[in-house]
Amino acid sequence: MTDYENIKAVDEHPIIMDGPELMTANFPMPEKYVGDWLAAGFTAMVYGKTGIGKSWFSIAVALAVAKGEDVLGWNVPTAQKVLYFDAEIDPAEMAERLFDLTGGDIPSEFKLCSGLRLDGGLPPFDEEEAHDFYLDLIESHEIKVVVVDNLCSIVTGASISEDQTWLNVQPFLNELRRRRIAVILVHHAGKNGDYLGSSRMTQNMNTVIKLERPESHDPQAGAAFHIEFQKGRSLVGESAAGQTVRLDEGEGGKLGWEVISSAVGNPLEALVGALRSEQYATQMELAEALRVSQAKVSGMINKAIKASLLDRDEAKETFARVKAQRRQAANENEEDNVETDEAV
Repeated sequence: MTDYENIKAVDEHPIIMDGPELMTANFPMPEKYVGDWLAAGFTAMVYGKTGIGKSWFSIAVALAVAKGEDVLGWNVPTAQKVLYFDAEIDPAEMAERLFDLTGGDIPSEFKLCSGLRLDGGLPPFDEEEAHDFYLDLIESHEIKVVVVDNLCSIVTGASISEDQTWLNVQPFLNELRRRRIAVILVHHAGKNGDYLGSSRMTQNMNTVIKLERPESHDPQAGAAFHIEFQKGRSLVGESAAGQTVRLDEGEGGKLGWEVISSAVGNPLEALVGALRSEQYATQMELAEALRVSQAKVSGMINKAIKASLLDRDEAKETFARVKAQRRQAANENEEDNVETDEAV
């Protein structure tokens, strides 16, 4: 049980800081790990339909971080220790995928914990008693980035669609954030294309990435998907732009990623990517993110519609949806506060 009377800040500063103290505290910015979408303490979710290549994507990102190599156009400044918790892939198949992506050049910074090798599998992510298991492994190996593949196979204590199930997971993710551990959660999309589970899941996340199969792609030709940023607290302008990639076989049978199309460098596609990230409720907010005037954004939206990059009413409907999501989140927070007050 937490001793609330003796809570202290984890740094040298007081719990409550006034304005001048904040200006002189020099808090460090979170260290970036992958582009602008994954940094120390960030929580990211990658989701898509079954068989689209979520694990290939997540393994590739994990290997890039472990090697300190750029991936899919995203800058990876330095190598970090990565722990990949996998609940579905046979260890032999995982080893084969790792070899196919690297040719066997796998650094010790990449570490795998396979649930298929554990008696009883990986402990349920939504059970408080299991959190110490994960924390002990993360701390003892000095891990900086954790990948959980996938939520449906690890959050097994109850239905992931129930709010209470996620409320059991969120405090653990908050603790990892406090310890500056970055987390990538791999998850499934439902029949409607949205992620499975409670609407609360993404409220505290920094980044949400959706993988969608290109319409013209044959699934038998291997992994290919469009990467769409649906949420990105640290993404602005081109950083929020999506891209379509394909996994191809190169020299010596080694697999590599080919960028089929990218919005980077294309202002209209950058606008579309930022709009579809659903982080902006007005043209003014979108203009500030893209660092252009509101009038410029209005003109770009009209051009994007004429270029068939946007549906005619998509911008208006997106802004309305973001506003509704914000109202819902505010109402849920207010309800939580009321419940807390009543409990007291």
